[in-house]
Formats: sequence, structure tokens, C-alpha cells
Amino acid sequence: MVKPARLVAVGVLALSLLTIPTMINLLTDQAPEWLKSPVLLLSILVVAFAVVAADAVRQGRQTGGGPVGKDGLYADRLISGIRRTLDEMDRGSIAAEAGVQLGELARLPLPLRAGNDGITGAADLIRTVGTERGGFSVVVVGEPGSGKSTLLRDVGWHLVEEADRLRRSGEEAVVPVPVDAGTWRGETELEVHLRERLRAHAIPPGVTDRWLGEGTLYLLVDNLGWLPVTRRRKVIEELNTFRDRYPAIGMLICANEDDQTDALGLRTVTVEPVSREQVLLHLDRAANTHQELRDVAAGSGALVEVLRNRLFLTAALLAFPDRGGSRVARSAHEHPREAIIWAYVASMLARDPGLTDPKSFLGRLGWIAKQLERMGTFYFHDYLVSGWLPGKARRRAVGILIGVLLGLVQAAATAVILVPRHQTVGFVVAAALFLVSVGVRVPDWPATTEPVHTFRLRGSWSVREFRRGFRRPIGFVTIACTLFDLYHLWGHVPGWAAYDAAQRRQVLVFALVAVLAVSGLGFVQGWTLEAVDTGKWAASMEPRPFGRYLIRVLRWAAAGAVAVGAGAVLVLATAWLILHWGEPVDLRPAIGEGLLVAAVVFVVVLVTLLGVRVEIAVVEALLRDDGLIPEDLPGFLGQAARLSLLQRTGGGEFAFSHQILRYYFASREA
Repeated sequence: MVKPARLVAVGVLALSLLTIPTMINLLTDQAPEWLKSPVLLLSILVVAFAVVAADAVRQGRQTGGGPVGKDGLYADRLISGIRRTLDEMDRGSIAAEAGVQLGELARLPLPLRAGNDGITGAADLIRTVGTERGGFSVVVVGEPGSGKSTLLRDVGWHLVEEADRLRRSGEEAVVPVPVDAGTWRGETELEVHLRERLRAHAIPPGVTDRWLGEGTLYLLVDNLGWLPVTRRRKVIEELNTFRDRYPAIGMLICANEDDQTDALGLRTVTVEPVSREQVLLHLDRAANTHQELRDVAAGSGALVEVLRNRLFLTAALLAFPDRGGSRVARSAHEHPREAIIWAYVASMLARDPGLTDPKSFLGRLGWIAKQLERMGTFYFHDYLVSGWLPGKARRRAVGILIGVLLGLVQAAATAVILVPRHQTVGFVVAAALFLVSVGVRVPDWPATTEPVHTFRLRGSWSVREFRRGFRRPIGFVTIACTLFDLYHLWGHVPGWAAYDAAQRRQVLVFALVAVLAVSGLGFVQGWTLEAVDTGKWAASMEPRPFGRYLIRVLRWAAAGAVAVGAGAVLVLATAWLILHWGEPVDLRPAIGEGLLVAAVVFVVVLVTLLGVRVEIAVVEALLRDDGLIPEDLPGFLGQAARLSLLQRTGGGEFAFSHQILRYYFASREA
């Protein structure tokens, strides 16, 4: 609920911004004398800006510093969000699927190799994290499928539950924050990426600063081994930079044994390989349901070697229960790894009696895996742009055609709006929009083209940002404007008594405009406007009525038009006042120009978002005609997730349940 004081402050700000231009218009010969009194006008300005400044400082303290007592509310909010994140990480994974079907048998113990500074298991690891916090940063290494990601999720669940317990008892808590290296990929600084993650949970920047300094957060970094070597090296550099900047923040990093983990300079905890005896002992415990698998494994050294990988052991337990005819003999083949993976896939497909064409289903999964390999990514989006088309020439042709279409519509609409008022400017802007729309498509960049994420704007003003603003160009502009205005006022005010009414009015109007311009610049340099990602797409493959999507696009275009148009009106009005200070001012031309700018922005945003939908429809039709995707792609992806072959990762993205599965499907023949 918004506090009354905040409403009053906002009301005073709005009133001051609306009444100042009105007063300037009234400062003419027809205005009453009392309205032209400098004492009255300056008093109104001082009171208005004092109230605004006080509210800004208070808001800055809440956003930039914030009462410590409020941190508990933010911590509860973050804990709730991390719970949802961990639940999404678990949902659809092989480990979670095995837990549903096999219970305790699904989890092979995960001992850690001796010599890890007294850390012999997950319990020791969790306890050390809780006690040492930022002083404990460690790399957990092991071969793919050894259980590192499962261990990381276990640590995350324990830490978040412990944080919730401590929060309820009023104690200080350490909150885990999962960081998916496959999504982050080092494309931004880790600090920036982390702040974006926390903003998605509605955590103010000031609270984030305090948590980073105090070590309230603990990072859980996974999927480092999914990255190419050059990208992995960049991520490791960013991790080291972050650790140097925030030594109080600890992190647990999961990596493959062949990763360049030495560059991190952290202690290493190695996952203990499962021995042959442990494999057979675990199969003994499952003798009631997996006796056949136990018998074959006892006589096949190659099979046992594969089952030493925890992922393959889990897959074998899922695929080879004692029911129906014998299929486990294939696992004793000279390629037991492929046999177990195939058996797992077949067992998952058998769970869906409505799957009438498994060969086609697997072929499409293989196509997805191959495209992920080609595009160098690990996540499949539920939207398709030209980057998904096979063939470089085809991708470029579709990209350029879509760009030309967008450019023509934008240029035509802009010309219709601007040319009647400003012929030269209208043609120049229309041509520029056309060239930009087409030019970004001419290079072979369609693989990086993505539809627009929906977001909500969140603005805040803080003293911290105001101080930082003086190190940015707008700060130098503010100082220059202040000195310029003071110089002119100093040259006029001493002769105030000798001025006639018109000269005094000119000086007063100049003072009003100067205060408004400088105060506006100062306010802008302390203002932070953030676009918080909602995790939803403005255009996606999800089946929804086009009318609903059109309404959403219209709402977005209108919001952009209002924001940019209002800014244009304020800028033009201020410039008009400064150029014609001391004269009767008519702000209607500024409003008209602002409406024109708003109309152009509305058309550009509308056409761009609808053009994204057009590109998706074109690419979908081409791929569907080639038989590479099914008629109902969202339904296909959802079905693959229900069968634990894919898993949802949030934001309309899907990934294979494990990279081993992705490698397997990518290597299969079409």
C-alpha cells in the first residue's frame, strides 16, 4: 500500500511541473501584479522542490540503503523465489523421475574423495557452507553424469530451508542463488547478471549492495562444463573478478574434470568414482525388482564400468525392471553405454500409450539436438526465428525478406505521419528506419535474432545514483548549465532596482527556466529506470488467439509512445522557453511535435512486434513443411518434458534432461 506522504510528494511534483509553464504564460502584461511577485514565485518553487527533494532522499534511502529491518522482507521474498527456481531445476530431470518411480533406490550415495579438507560427503559440504559462508568457495569436479548437479541442488535445498528457519527465528541467514553458466555464458559481468537475477525477485539495488558486502548470498554455479572452451575461459575470468570484488560472497562451482578449474585458484572437492563393489551392492538392494539386471551385470565387466556413472546407473534402474520380456541382455553388448541410453529412452516412450509414431518423435528430438549443437547453445526456445532454419543461404534470405518487409511498413507509416508537417525530416527519418531494419539483416546474424521479452518498468531515485551522476556526462552538463545560469543572473540581478517591469519579467522568467532546467537535469542523473524481465515472450509459439496478442502489442506500443512523446514534449518545451525567455510563450507547438514523435514510436513498436510474429510464422511454416517440427510444437515439447527427455528451464526454454542425452541424440543418424 502506498503511504500518504509518498502520494503527497508525487502530487506536489506533478503540480509543480504542470503549473510552472502555466505561470510562465501568465507572466505577461495582462497578468495580475501579485502573480508577478518574485517572492511568491520563488517561494512556490522552493517549497515544491524541497518537498520533491525530501521525498527523493527518503526514496533513495529505501532503495539505495534501506532500513535494515526491511531486509527481512526482501530475504523472505528471495527465499520464496529460490524455492521456485530449485523446483523448476528438479522438475523433469532424470533424478526426479527416478525418485518418483524408484524411491530410495534412485539415489546412489555420493561420497567425496578423501583429502578434501575433511569434507567427505554432502552433509560436510553443507555444514561448511553454513559456517564459513564467504570464506568457503569450492569447485566440485567429476565426470559428466557423476551427480554434481544433483549434489548442487541438494545443497541449494538445504541452504534455502535453513535460511527460512533462521529467518523465522530472527537470525541472520545465508540465501543460495543458483547461477546457470549455460544461460549466463559470461556475456555480461557476473555482478550485472546477479543483479538482474535479484531484480527479477523484486530486490532493490541498495539491498543487493548490502548483501554483496555482507556475504548474505551464496552462489551455486552449475553447467560450467556445457560451455565451449573459449566461453568457459571467459566465465572463469568473470568468476575471479567477482571474487576479488566481493570476498564475502562464497560460491560452489560444479565442473567436469577436464575443465580449466585451476585458473579459479580454489580448493577442489572431487566426487568419488563409484567402485564395482558399490554398483553390485546397490543392485543387491534392488534384487526384488531388478534381479535380471543384477545377474547380467555380475558377468559383464563392460556393463559394470558403465554403471559406475551415477546417471547411467539411474537410467538402467529405470529402463530394466523385471517385467515382461528380457531386454537387459543388450546392456552386455560391446557398447553398453548406448544400449543403456537407448533403453532409458525406450522405457520413457513406453509410458505414453498415445505415442503412435515413436520413430518420428525421436527423429524430431534428434533434429533439436543437432540444431543446439550447430547454434552453440543448450536451450531450445518455444519460439523459432530464422536462425533455426537449416542452410545459410535460406536463413539469410528469410532474414533479409523479413527486414525489408518491416522496413517498408515502418518507412511508409512514418512518411505518412511526418511528411505533411516536415517533408525533409519525414523522408530522412523514414529512409533511416528502412535502412536500419534492412541493414541489421544483411549480415548473417539471424541466429542471434530473438523475439522481444516482455518486461515491466521500475523506476527509483537515489542519492547514490545522484552522486554517481556527476561522473557521467549528464553531471558535467548540469554543472555547466548551473554556472551559465549563475553568470547571467549575476550580471542582471544587481541592477534590479533600475529595471522596468518588462526587464524584471525577463530576468524572472529566465530564473524560472534556469531552475527548472537545472533541477530537471539533477533529478534525471539520480533517477534509475530498470526494465525487469518477466520471463515471458512478446511473441512465442504458444498457441493463443491472435486478437489477445494484438491487444498486448497495442498496449506495448501505446506505453512506448506515451513515454517517448512526453519526454519529447518536455525537452522541446524547455528548449522553446530558453530560446524565447521573457516573451509570451505558447507551448502548443511543442505538444504537437511531441504527438508526432509519439505516433512514430507507436508505429515502429507495433510493426516491430508484429514483424517478430510474422517471422515466427514464416519459419514455423517452412520447418513444418520440411517435416522437421510437428504440427503442434508446444505440445511436442511438453510431451517430451513429461517423458523426462526434456525439461523446462523457465522463460519458455527447454533443455535435455542431461547433456549426455543431448550428445546421444545429436550423434544419431537422421
